[in-house]
Amino acid sequence: MFFDGWHGIVEVLVLGVIGYAALIMMLRAARKRTLAQMKVFDFVFVVMMGEILAMTIMSDEIPLAKGLTALALLISGAGTTLLAHDQVDDRGARDQW
Repeated sequence: MFFDGWHGIVEVLVLGVIGYAALIMMLRAARKRTLAQMKVFDFVFVVMMGEILAMTIMSDEIPLAKGLTALALLISGAGTTLLAHDQVDDRGARDQW
């Protein structure tokens, strides 16, 4: 079906604006790099964030709070070094637990 009412469109618009604003605030708080400074891991990280946000916006089974919590957890743990020079970094591992 091409169009089945305004409810779905309004829901996507509202969730999209709220989700995008929350994502921008979380990234500002975490002080993540700009796209020009990204490495491959950072790019994959951004794609994962986009996928989580898209699933949250488009799926009726995933509440906004649950999707934003997943984004916050992903952002909070993204800058931790767990392995450096073939050695486990105890400080980074301890911070994650």
